Amino acid sequence: MDTKNLKKYAILLFVSLLFTACEKYEDRTYFKTEGVGYVYNKHTNEPVENARVHVSNTFERRGIGTVQPQHERFEADVQGYFRIKFLKRYHKSNVMVYTITAHSTDYKLSSALINIKVDELKGQNILKLDTLWID
Repeated sequence: MDTKNLKKYAILLFVSLLFTACEKYEDRTYFKTEGVGYVYNKHTNEPVENARVHVSNTFERRGIGTVQPQHERFEADVQGYFRIKFLKRYHKSNVMVYTITAHSTDYKLSSALINIKVDELKGQNILKLDTLWID
């Protein structure tokens, strides 16, 4: 085998190793479990249509750097019903706790927060959440 072909094979081998040696992580991965619930007006007991449901994620601590909380927003329908996804991992860091609140342009911040630990999601397809009450 001549030197020219040997160099080509060495480069091909190097490029192949480069792509197979690196572990690939998705930017965001989610649990299969979905959370469902309702947003209601605390004073009228009526559903709040098109409310925004916010989910903040707290991550496990890993070494010196920590991952900043990620905030995701989901919309409720006209009956105040919402369906959310739970983030599992973000840039190699696992989520530990979810904080869920509701907001609407017509109302103030919700008077109730829902905190969910990751362990509560295991083995469930649908997690029924408490009603979020907006003042």
